[in-house]
Amino acid sequence: MQDSEVSGTPGTNGPPAPGEKQRWSSPEPAPASGEPRAIPGPVVPRILAISPPRTGPWLGQLPELAALGVPALLVRLVEEPGALEAVLAAAADTPLQVLVRPVGPADMTTARDAGVGLHLPDRPDTAHPPAGAPGSLHSRSCHDAAGVRAAAAAGFELCTLAPIFPPGSKPDDTRQTIGIPGLSVACAGVPGFPVLALGGVAPHRVAPLLAAGAHGIAGITGFFAGLRLNHAGAAGLVHAVSACHPAARSQ
Repeated sequence: MQDSEVSGTPGTNGPPAPGEKQRWSSPEPAPASGEPRAIPGPVVPRILAISPPRTGPWLGQLPELAALGVPALLVRLVEEPGALEAVLAAAADTPLQVLVRPVGPADMTTARDAGVGLHLPDRPDTAHPPAGAPGSLHSRSCHDAAGVRAAAAAGFELCTLAPIFPPGSKPDDTRQTIGIPGLSVACAGVPGFPVLALGGVAPHRVAPLLAAGAHGIAGITGFFAGLRLNHAGAAGLVHAVSACHPAARSQ
C-alpha cells in the first residue's frame, strides 16, 4: 500500500524534453511553481531482502519473511539460475514485492512474464533500464556517487549503493567501503532519487543511514542466515526502519 507521506515515488509530467534529465518526486515539499508534478508510479520499498544465491529452506519461509514486515524481495540466484520460476511461484503466494537480478536473457523474459521488477548489475550493457512489465520497478546496482547519478539520469526507479560497510555475505571483500559520508554525498547528488543502502547494514546503523539520505536499506545476511530465514535479524531491521518510517512495513 502506498503512503504518499513517506514513500519516494519516481515520476514525470510526461517524457523529459531533449537534453532534460529525469525528474524525481520527493515526498516533501510540494513542487515550486512551474515545476512538474509527479504522477503515481510503482512503490519503492524502504526494506529490500536479497535472497541467497541458490534455493533452500528459505524458499518455504517467504510467508514468514512477509509476516515479519519485510515488503520486498530481490531474487538473486547467481548459483542456480534455472530455479527462478520456482522462486517466483513461491513468492506469488505472498504479498512480497519482487525484483529479479537476471542471470541471463531467459531471466529477463521470465521476470517480465511474471510481472515483477528487474535489478541490473553495474555493467556497461546495463546502463539503461530495459522494457519491463507495466508498473514494475527497475533498479540498478551502484558503487559510487557517479553510478547513482547515472542510474537516476537513465530512468531507473531506484538503486542499491554498496558497500556502505563491510558486507557480511562477502567476508573476503577488499573493496573500499563508502561509509556514511559517501552515502550522504551520493544521495545529495540526486535529491529524491531512492537509494537503498547495502553492505553491513545492522539495526543500530539504520537511523544514521536514513539520516544521511538513504531511502531505505537492503541486505542479505540481515535477512537470511545461509539458506534459512534469519528471523531475529529481519525483525530487528524492520523494527529499526519502522522506527523512522512507520509505514515501511507496507512499502
